Amino acid sequence: MPGSVYLQPSEYAEFDLPPTVNPALVLQAGSLIDGHLKRRGGCIWSPDATGLPAYMPALPMSLRLASASTISPGTGVVVPYDGPTLDNNWVGEVVILDRDDEDAVEAVVIQAINSSPKSLQFYTVQFAHGADCTMEFGLTCCEQKDLPNNRPITMLSEWPVMKLISGAGRYGYGRRSSQVYGNYQDFNLLATVSSFGGPPMWTTWNVDNASVNMNTGEIWVPAGVLLAYFTNVKIWYVAGWKREDLPYDIKRACANLVNILKETGLGANIRRREQTTGTAVSKFENTLIDFDTRTLLQRYHARTYG
Repeated sequence: MPGSVYLQPSEYAEFDLPPTVNPALVLQAGSLIDGHLKRRGGCIWSPDATGLPAYMPALPMSLRLASASTISPGTGVVVPYDGPTLDNNWVGEVVILDRDDEDAVEAVVIQAINSSPKSLQFYTVQFAHGADCTMEFGLTCCEQKDLPNNRPITMLSEWPVMKLISGAGRYGYGRRSSQVYGNYQDFNLLATVSSFGGPPMWTTWNVDNASVNMNTGEIWVPAGVLLAYFTNVKIWYVAGWKREDLPYDIKRACANLVNILKETGLGANIRRREQTTGTAVSKFENTLIDFDTRTLLQRYHARTYG
C-alpha cells in the first residue's frame, strides 16, 4: 500500500506514543503530512540493491508490466514484455525492476520502445532478473517543465534532490518575438525537424551533464543533439531522506497527528465544544493540523513555483 510511514514501532516510545498504536493511524498521519507539504512523493526514498536512491515508496504505481523473458545485465538491453503498447511519450521513463527483491531491485531508464514485437530497450541493467521480473512505472518524482526562452534553467519542486535518474526533452516553436533571433526561421535545423508533422519527439539527455542544486532544486539542463536548448523537458528524480535520516520535526509532527487522530480528530484545533444537547464542535480552521504542527513542517514544503 503506497503512503508515507514516518514512525516505526521502535520509535513510538521516543515520541510518547503507546506501543499499541494502530499502524493505520501512522500511515494516515503520514498522508496528511504529505498533502500539507504538497509532496506527492513523500519525504522518504528507498535504495536499490547497491544502496543508492532508486524510488519513492509513497508514490502509487502508475503501470506494471511483466517481462516475457529473463533480463541479463548489460547496456542497450532489450526486454520483451506483456502489456499495452507504449509510444514515444514513454522514452526516458524510469522503471523499477524487482522492487520486492532487495538483492536485485534497481531503477532503469527506457532508451527506446518497439511496438512489434512489443519490447523495451533499457540503457543499462545492473543485475540479472528472472522471467517473472516486475517492471513498475511511476515510482520516482517526475516533472514536466517549459524552459524559459533561451535559458536552460528550471526548478524542481521536491527537495533535497538526492539523485537525477533520467531526463528527456523536445523542441518546439517559441514566441513570434523569438524569430528575430534566428532560432525559429524556416531554414534552421529546428524548423527542419518540426516540418515532418505530428507532435515533437522526446529524446533523452544525459543527467550526468546536468547541474542541480541539491537544496534549492535549481537545475541546469544540457542542450540537445542540435546544440540548442530544449523547449520542454521531463525530469525523473529521487528526493528526500533515507528513513533513518528523516528530520526530527517530521517525526514529531507525525506523532502529534497520530494523537489527534486517536482523539477522533478533535485535538488542539478546537475553539468550542458543547455537549448539553448532543455534541457541537467548532474548530479554528478546517484542518486537523494545528498551528504548532504546521510550524514544525513549515520548512519542508515542496517548492511549487518556477
